[in-house]
Amino acid sequence: MTAVAAMVLAWALAAVSPSGSTGPAPNRWEKLYEASAKDQWFNAVWLKADGSWRAGGRDLIVSGDRTGVRVTPIDGFAVYAFGEDKSGNVVAVGSRQAVWEERGKAFERVHERPGPPRTGRAANKDVLEGVRYIDPARPERLVAYGSLHLTVSKEPSKPWQSDEDDNLAQRGSLGPEPKPPSGCHPAGWHWTDLNEGILDCHEGTAYLYGKGPTPTAIGRLPRSCGRAMPAAVADGSNVFVACGEKPQIWRLGTDKKDWSAVSGVSDVRALRARGGCLLVATARTILRSCAEGSAK
Repeated sequence: MTAVAAMVLAWALAAVSPSGSTGPAPNRWEKLYEASAKDQWFNAVWLKADGSWRAGGRDLIVSGDRTGVRVTPIDGFAVYAFGEDKSGNVVAVGSRQAVWEERGKAFERVHERPGPPRTGRAANKDVLEGVRYIDPARPERLVAYGSLHLTVSKEPSKPWQSDEDDNLAQRGSLGPEPKPPSGCHPAGWHWTDLNEGILDCHEGTAYLYGKGPTPTAIGRLPRSCGRAMPAAVADGSNVFVACGEKPQIWRLGTDKKDWSAVSGVSDVRALRARGGCLLVATARTILRSCAEGSAK
């Protein structure tokens, strides 16, 4: 899910995660990076367990940790999603079937579709929109996917290769197609972790699928989610969605029924929550808010 100028947020997050940390702290937003070129924008963000962060979009990948911020130029390409392999190494995917692996302090492009860039509608068939382990038959296979047919995958100790596995592309884009609860007609699936995610229904309700066999009802979504819902994330007992034509963030209350708007945020392009921190990208800016004591 989907890339904000400096802003102040007034919101309270009282839910406690299993680790004991609270959610992001009110009024403690920090601007991590702002794109300098007018033709640059962000589409994706990622948080690692150690608190470091990644952001990507058109022409650049940005990495940040306690030692500073680094930019990897990717002229002519755009990042649309991040993921991690089983060793914890960050992988980025995007336009022109491109895959980047993080090596040291920079990202290296390790795969792309050969030949010149395609234009018009054909270009849409070259976009990778996600990367994760989604193959039940070959669980060690890391799969990047896009549209409903495009896949590029990597076996351990082997290079990335294009394979166009329709079934896996559909699983990546539409989710594992869990049996919906009674009264739910599925509208969309949003991955939150390995084999975990949020299913939203045409009726306006949503369900959180976790490690157990029974999904958790998370109430009726904000009305704006019916128009667009580019991002949904979970971190412990905290659940956030970004909704609307100029998406704003909503947080689910501890009762798992009521959603409250996070005021002052709009045009949210991407959202990620992990370890008590919330990372946000708008078109041009990366922001972070963390609970006290969280790694960052």
